[in-house]
Amino acid sequence: MYTTCSITNLSSASVLDLIADARYVLTNITGLHAPAGLLTQSPAAGGIDGSVITGTRRDTRNLVFTIRLVQDVEAARLNLYQILQTGAKVRFNYKLPSTPGLSIDGYVETAEINPFTQAETMTVSIICPDPYFRDAAGKNISITGAASGTIDNAKGLDAGIIVRITASGGSVKNPSITTPAGTTTLNLTIASGKTLVISSNMGAKYVIYDGARCLPFSGLPSWPIIKARQINAVTMGAASGASNMRTSIEFRARYLGA
Repeated sequence: MYTTCSITNLSSASVLDLIADARYVLTNITGLHAPAGLLTQSPAAGGIDGSVITGTRRDTRNLVFTIRLVQDVEAARLNLYQILQTGAKVRFNYKLPSTPGLSIDGYVETAEINPFTQAETMTVSIICPDPYFRDAAGKNISITGAASGTIDNAKGLDAGIIVRITASGGSVKNPSITTPAGTTTLNLTIASGKTLVISSNMGAKYVIYDGARCLPFSGLPSWPIIKARQINAVTMGAASGASNMRTSIEFRARYLGA
């Protein structure tokens, strides 16, 4: 049985705790499995039977919750409408005893209930544009100078990271990040006291220097990626001033299903 199961409205920060709140009984969740693969097909040439797969991608995730109201039903129903407002961005947190805590963000599509039934039940549909569950706690490592750290991604898929490099005591020229996927080098100088932020997360790739987005770097030839099913070494370097680097790395593993 799950040890954590909650939905948070990210705008109001209000939380629906489906374990601790005795007014509700969660009777079912669908959509925890891997999302469907969407295949792009073309007819096979030359009269050959079948088709040719020309592309694949994963569909958005649709989580559907069935929640029965069992105590203080009137107030419980109004509370659900407040937290699960249609169109609201929400975060679902979920944990089983033997798994890491997982979370996924989505938007409330529908929240339907029939108050004229003996056992009132609400059905809530949440659409998650990014279909991957992520490690709710995440991992953070710190690296000083030109050195290495490790990130354990033994159970997750390939995933991005957020790297923050601060120049302390002097400038840093052309900082680089090396992972098992390759080396990413940024041809710029970080002035002393300034910070460079690189995000290689899917759907949220960016480079920010001193609080401003660096548009020329939006199409880096390579982005630092943490590889799946292994312990990844992450090594920091620079053309000069490497000893001035103070680096923090944030990583959240990705999973296809919960």
